Amino acid sequence: MTKSEIIGFAPIGRTGFVAYTNLAILLAFFGTFLGAGSLYLGAEITDPGNSLLIQSIIEYSLFILAVLFVFKFAIQRFNDLGLKGFAVISYLTPIAPITYLALACLPGGLFSKDKTPRSNAPTMPLILLAILPLFIIVPVTVLGVITFFAY
Repeated sequence: MTKSEIIGFAPIGRTGFVAYTNLAILLAFFGTFLGAGSLYLGAEITDPGNSLLIQSIIEYSLFILAVLFVFKFAIQRFNDLGLKGFAVISYLTPIAPITYLALACLPGGLFSKDKTPRSNAPTMPLILLAILPLFIIVPVTVLGVITFFAY
């Protein structure tokens, strides 16, 4: 992972795109849990109306930050494919899941005029970051379904 991948809009590969996008989605989930947890920080004891405001600010700010990161990583992936970054507008349409799958599966440089072979093989930490959300989201979803039907 280079500095230009994180700060700039340098092209990133398939594994990097999936890993970083999954981390941004986890950031949105974390914001939801943190916002819900702010209700129990004692804010409702002093002013019940304030706790909902704190919860909303935390949730929406982390959600907006996560959405901006997802768009940034999609632009980087479009650049890697040889397309313009403006194609990220497809994320605002109903075909967003198809766009995500295409970005995650198509090899880099597919539409590029430069057909030189690439040697940016993913590292093991990046691969682990790409599959990490499976081990977090799946158990949380299962526990959520169990507790939903338990009540």
